[in-house]
Amino acid sequence: MAQNYPNPFNSTTVLPVIVPRENNGGRVEIAVFDLQGRRVRSLVNGPLPPGFYLVRWDGRSDEGRSVASGVYISMLRAEGSLQTGKMVLIR
Repeated sequence: MAQNYPNPFNSTTVLPVIVPRENNGGRVEIAVFDLQGRRVRSLVNGPLPPGFYLVRWDGRSDEGRSVASGVYISMLRAEGSLQTGKMVLIR
């Protein structure tokens, strides 16, 4: 997973994601966590073919509420791979 852009962001950010060939259509999880390690939003959770994707996050929780300004962690988990990144939301 490459660095999200824009970063910092105000309303929406994009996470460039490459699902590795080794994943072979297996389960992919892309999620956002706060600095306390609580899951804020699940963006992808299921099978995804290998390839390049642009995943958008609108700064909202799974419940649809706008989250507070701050630093958030993006996480990509695919077959044998775990990648993370930092995102800064400014309201």
